[in-house]
Amino acid sequence: MNHELAEPCIQENVWRRAYDDLRKKDPELVKAFENIVHTTLHLNEKDAESSETAESKAVAAREVSSREMQQIVRDAINRTKTETSLKQEISDGLQAVHAIRGLMDSALRTAPEAAVVWATVCLGIEILSNPVTEALENRKGIQYVLCRMGWYWNLADLLLDENKGETATTSMRDELEKDIVRLFEKLLLYQMKSICLYHRSRSVTFVRDLFQIDDWGGQLSGIKEAEEAVRYDIEQYNNQESQIQLQKLNDTADSLQQGLQSITTAVKTQTELLHDIHAAAQDQAEQQAKRHEEDKDKQCLSELYVTDPRIDKKDIEEKKGGLLKASYQWILEHTDFRRFQTENDTPILWIKGDPGKGKTMLLCGIIDELELDPSASLSYFFCQATGGDRLSSATSVLRGLIYYLVRRNPQLVKHVRIKYDYMGKKLFDNEGAWHDLCEIMTAILNDPSLENVVLIVDALDECSVDRKRLLDFIARPSPAKWIVSSRNWIDIEEVLDHARQKIQINLETNRESVSLAVESYLQLKVDQLAQERKYKEGMKAKILRHLRANADGTFLWVALVCQELSNSKDAQICGKILSIAAVTYRPITLEELRVFVEELEDLELEEVKEIIESCGSFLTVHRDLVSFVHQSAKEYLLSEAPGKILPYSIAHQHQMVFLRSLDLLCGELSRDIYGLQAPGYLIDQVSIPEPDPLASLGYSCLFWVDHLRDSTPGVMASGNDRILDFFKEYYLQWLEALSLLRSVSVGVRAMNKLEIYLKKKASQELQEIIKDARRFLLSHRDIVEVAPLQVYVSALIFSPTSSLIRQFSQEELSWIELKPRIEADWDACLQTLEGHGRGVTSAVLSNDGLRLASGSRDNTVKVWDATSGAFLQTLQGHDDWVRSVAFSEDGRWLASGSDDKTVKIWDAARGTLLQTLEGHGDPVISATFSKDGRQIVSGSYDKTVKIWDVSSAVCLQTFTGHDGRVMSVAFSSNGQQVASGSRDKTVMVWDATSGVCLQTLKGHDRWVRSVVFSEDGQRLASGSDDKTIKVWDTASGTCLQTLEGHGDLVSSVAFSNDEQQLASASNDKTIKIWDATSSTCLQTLEGHDLGVTSVVFSENGQQLVSGSDDGTVKIWDVASDVYMRTSKAHNDRVASMTFSDDKQQLVSGSRDNTIKIWDATSGACLQTLEGHNDRDGQNLGCDF
Repeated sequence: MNHELAEPCIQENVWRRAYDDLRKKDPELVKAFENIVHTTLHLNEKDAESSETAESKAVAAREVSSREMQQIVRDAINRTKTETSLKQEISDGLQAVHAIRGLMDSALRTAPEAAVVWATVCLGIEILSNPVTEALENRKGIQYVLCRMGWYWNLADLLLDENKGETATTSMRDELEKDIVRLFEKLLLYQMKSICLYHRSRSVTFVRDLFQIDDWGGQLSGIKEAEEAVRYDIEQYNNQESQIQLQKLNDTADSLQQGLQSITTAVKTQTELLHDIHAAAQDQAEQQAKRHEEDKDKQCLSELYVTDPRIDKKDIEEKKGGLLKASYQWILEHTDFRRFQTENDTPILWIKGDPGKGKTMLLCGIIDELELDPSASLSYFFCQATGGDRLSSATSVLRGLIYYLVRRNPQLVKHVRIKYDYMGKKLFDNEGAWHDLCEIMTAILNDPSLENVVLIVDALDECSVDRKRLLDFIARPSPAKWIVSSRNWIDIEEVLDHARQKIQINLETNRESVSLAVESYLQLKVDQLAQERKYKEGMKAKILRHLRANADGTFLWVALVCQELSNSKDAQICGKILSIAAVTYRPITLEELRVFVEELEDLELEEVKEIIESCGSFLTVHRDLVSFVHQSAKEYLLSEAPGKILPYSIAHQHQMVFLRSLDLLCGELSRDIYGLQAPGYLIDQVSIPEPDPLASLGYSCLFWVDHLRDSTPGVMASGNDRILDFFKEYYLQWLEALSLLRSVSVGVRAMNKLEIYLKKKASQELQEIIKDARRFLLSHRDIVEVAPLQVYVSALIFSPTSSLIRQFSQEELSWIELKPRIEADWDACLQTLEGHGRGVTSAVLSNDGLRLASGSRDNTVKVWDATSGAFLQTLQGHDDWVRSVAFSEDGRWLASGSDDKTVKIWDAARGTLLQTLEGHGDPVISATFSKDGRQIVSGSYDKTVKIWDVSSAVCLQTFTGHDGRVMSVAFSSNGQQVASGSRDKTVMVWDATSGVCLQTLKGHDRWVRSVVFSEDGQRLASGSDDKTIKVWDTASGTCLQTLEGHGDLVSSVAFSNDEQQLASASNDKTIKIWDATSSTCLQTLEGHDLGVTSVVFSENGQQLVSGSDDGTVKIWDVASDVYMRTSKAHNDRVASMTFSDDKQQLVSGSRDNTIKIWDATSGACLQTLEGHNDRDGQNLGCDF
């Protein structure tokens, strides 16, 4: 071992000091120990030097560590382990002897002679027991020493480290160190003696133990005394050290206190500064949040905005020559008006009168008067039929009223924001906007911060869109008061007459007041005219007499206008302008007007505007839009002016607009008119170029067909060939323009109107082209709406080869040598309407064929434009699947039966819920109207049939008799009989009045799902889960026919109105049309992806509507001779298409969830990619 390499630790220094002191006191013992250590440490070293000096042995023993010492002791103890065990047994025996000795001592006290002998014996026993007891004492002592040695070894390091103590305790630490060295010395002595003992011969050991020479017990006591001395020193040392540490802590605390005082002062200063910063930051954050909210409020108001009523009021007053107080003062003093102002139980003031009575100017005067009252919260709106939907729809009225209220009371914007923050701009222009706006208006009117609310709506008769909805809202109980004006129209009176308490001011019954107001107005206008024209009094009086003669108690300023026109230098041009304006179907722009009047074509728009302003007070220009100042002005021109102001008849004027429109379209339309170039360019990516090539053509694109229909009867004599040329040369360009104008639906309706109008008027060639062009548009409208230029690509490629439009446009695809293999003719499916979230359970057409309704498992009813396929509205209110829908005969009402156990009756035009019929105990599966629309019959899973009164919602009859759920019900056309089909496999025919079962028709093997009467009521058809249709004689109950052919259950049956055909829908995905007399299947219509649930004929029998579990509604042409295609490129509409850069390949995406790759040269389908779930298929991207 080499211990010179490392600096000795504290314990080693103490150990060495104790060792050296012991060497001085007992050199013989230490020398003997050193020899034993030397022998022990070199026992296994064969090359150990036997001549090692005593000095080197002493150094080696001195360097033995505490742990090595302990190991030497333990090795020595092990050497004597057997002997020790024997001595322990002897000790146990001696313990028994000592016990006997005690008894003998007591017994021999009375016998002195024996006691002497016993004493000698006891001494011998004592002497003989010493070797045993001494050895055991040594064992106990050495164990104690070994245990304490480790403790004091570590304690020395803790107590004697000079770096850990203070200077003041150095002397105490020195004393402590001396006591520890003495303790180590005693511990070392005990261990050395023990080691020497264990290495002596047994005889020597026995003798030493016999006479207790080593006195192990005494040595152990000495060790414990030394321990006590160390313990005492430690306590003193610790006390002193603690006091010093406490003083230091106290001093440190004082320093810290002073430091903390300084820090506290600094922190306080910093805190105050931080508080100021935080307050400033918080204020800034609040300001930013406030600005953000204000910006959101402004954005919300900006998107709510449809018009500013204040600006409209100023425009109206300006158009009508200013507001004359004398013309409205009388109504402010009217008893009924004052009563309206003061009485809280009269919330509606209705001012009504014929055209020209000055209703609008009266309301302008009332508004001015109420604006002076600071306690009134006022909002108003002027309906204007000449302003388009923006100023003539119920939704616009509410938007305008809310906008003005919120502008004047900013705190009210929160009621708009509640919905706006979730829906954004869609809140104001989605299909449910009306209902949302009603809720917002109601919340605003109930806001506690808003008092004395007065809402004013002028010209209710000019609210042409959803007027009934607006009237119903006005008639509701409300915290607000309403002032409204209108003409004496019956539909307005029907609602307002039944409204809560109201006050009417009828201008016809206030003729004297109105006449006085007119007199004041005429006097003012004549004074102004006389001043401008320098009239003398005679002329002035003459004009005044003339105007009075024409006024007839109304504000017919048109008489004055006529006089102005007759003296105008631009009278001829103004006549042409007024002729155009009088027959247009919407206000037209300056650019559109300019191309219709030859004299205006070379003029700048400002010059055109000036000429219009010279045309008296008929027209106005607002934002480059030309319109009549009032509806009555247009009505005057149409009824009185032809021949006086207008140069031609109205029909002739329509013809001129039609012919000019067709010339414009043929002359100005071109392929890719916006320069998009890429066929895949989407409509939402299109930016309108400047100048816009469609700016002057927009009106003609949208309305040329309407003007044709309203033209003189002989228009087709010259128009046939021009229309024919248009469709041969410019039809695709027209469809492109309609797409760019986002008006493809208008084009669909136009084509339908054109096809109907040209029957028996146009040549056969033109009629065939129109029919093909309509099919072309119906089939490809989806892709054309999304990507305008696809009309020249995918629409042509995927049209039948016999399509006339395709044949006229061969040059468009001339670069493709062989087109994809496409069927020869159009199939029977005209349109596919998509929008329901789940399967369609029922579909029905209105009798006029204009609207289509569908019920679905998504709990809604949807209403569609049957002509264009455009979605109109969603009726929401059922809590479960809608199973059945039916129109009333006149189309006014729509009934829906639902799994929520109710039948609901809706206003078919407005979508408002009129009645809810409750009474069935289970889902209502079928419901339909009687022919007169007064009653509804419903069938339910509760096995009953009920007849209801539509107006009162009262159940008139309940028919019971079926043993299974009722699946279908039907009224006979005369309303006298009701039929019901059930899961009990029967059809029952009932007397609708008495409820008596007239017939029970049996013959089906499984559930009966559908029943329908023929128009004459003599036959009844039923469809069943047994895959058949049966036709029954209603009177006798005899089965006349059984039609077989479907591969799955028959879900719906329908007779055509002429009773010649019968249609059936099946879960096998097909519709079959049968000859109702011969039972022959005439055609099978395929196209649905899942089972067909509903089928119905149109009124004329030429179209068929079907609903399916695939979520679609399809409209079929069943009048054509050719229905089935020989092959299909896709199983549904092509939604997108693109070519590779080298034009060698073509990719088509379809709503059938597939993408096909075609060889553009051969027309072969190279690959079909399946797996897409997006049926829109509108975005197709490929890398070639």
